[in-house]
Amino acid sequence: MPLLQSLESVQVHLAPIDESIRPISASGTLPPKRDAWGLFLIIAGSLGLGFGLLISAVLAIFSLFGQQPIALGVEAAAFLALGLLGAPAIYWGAKGSAKRAERKPDRVWVLAMLLYPLALFLGALAFEAGTLPRLLGPIAHILAAGAPVLFVVSISLSRGPLLSARRRWAHFLAGLWVTPPLALTIELISLVPLGLLMILGLALTPDGEALFRELLAVEIGSEQQIELATRLISQPIVILLGVGMLSGVVPIIEELLKSLTIWPLLTRPMTSGQAFLGGTLGGAGYSLFESLFLPQVGEEWVLTMVARGGTPLIHAFNAGLVCWGLAEGVRRKRWLLCAGTYILAVGLHGLWNLSAIGIGLSGLGLDLETGYLDPVLMSTLGYLGLLGLLGLAVGSLAGLIWLPARLDAEGRARPRRT
Repeated sequence: MPLLQSLESVQVHLAPIDESIRPISASGTLPPKRDAWGLFLIIAGSLGLGFGLLISAVLAIFSLFGQQPIALGVEAAAFLALGLLGAPAIYWGAKGSAKRAERKPDRVWVLAMLLYPLALFLGALAFEAGTLPRLLGPIAHILAAGAPVLFVVSISLSRGPLLSARRRWAHFLAGLWVTPPLALTIELISLVPLGLLMILGLALTPDGEALFRELLAVEIGSEQQIELATRLISQPIVILLGVGMLSGVVPIIEELLKSLTIWPLLTRPMTSGQAFLGGTLGGAGYSLFESLFLPQVGEEWVLTMVARGGTPLIHAFNAGLVCWGLAEGVRRKRWLLCAGTYILAVGLHGLWNLSAIGIGLSGLGLDLETGYLDPVLMSTLGYLGLLGLLGLAVGSLAGLIWLPARLDAEGRARPRRT
């Protein structure tokens, strides 16, 4: 009896262990273990896939009968790509939580560099030469938006630490699906006080008040209204508020929200390199959303996509900085580093937008003869803006190559806290 009681006691203590043991398959490997994160990826991937396919189908139908078939076709292709990227999330979520080393990408960035000029060539044929625009246009748009992102993701993964495939996709899809709608919503709300300040500023200047009154009095959609609106946006107060919004408010909002990609992992073991890499993948996803939906088809499409070619670099690098600083602040109480990386990212983002504004104003200044914009000054701003974009893109690329490996080495060498 004592022996029987002892055996029963051992069985009770071994019961939790026995429940955790999964049967080995015929191939000798453990079957995937289902967990909350895998289930979440399956649900999120399914919702994203379904939403993208639904909107894409609706837009495709409208493109067959609408007045802008080419533009609607491109938008349909963009939503199709947005939805299909949920398929890997479903796959890796169903694979379970078995941990294994993932191979780093080998020279995928070369493929991206080859696809980008091909996309621009196809876009020039479709949108400028008018060659099969309904077929070549969507293909060119998806490739031109995706190739720079593929380049950034490939460089980041090859230089950073190893991450499981499902964690890579979770970071990327958080930046693609979650951050953009949140950022857009907050930015639209911030336009309300900006509009009030603009109206107040115009009311305080005689020229602005007169233009505003004339604009309200003319027929909507008339050539006179367009001319007055063009003169109105050339007012100094409008330019100042617009520059402040794009180079100040927008970077503050977006760089904060792009850190969402690592928020669920802040209480889990994570090296500095993993935090930075998670941010770069989320930033790359965010830039893909912008490149898919911001550019408009037309004769300026090629120039727009060329100008956006460096956007994934700055988005990914800035998001990596913020996520690295956030992880260090939360996990090691290095709040000065946390604040410093965020301020640096906001500043770099603001300079990027300011450079793009300079290029845009250069064309505006040459077209307007209102006296408010000096053509020589605006042309100079255009050249400075171009140099700014090139410098920031090269600097971000250098950071993506150098910083992830260094952070990962430092994080792995750092003694673990018990």
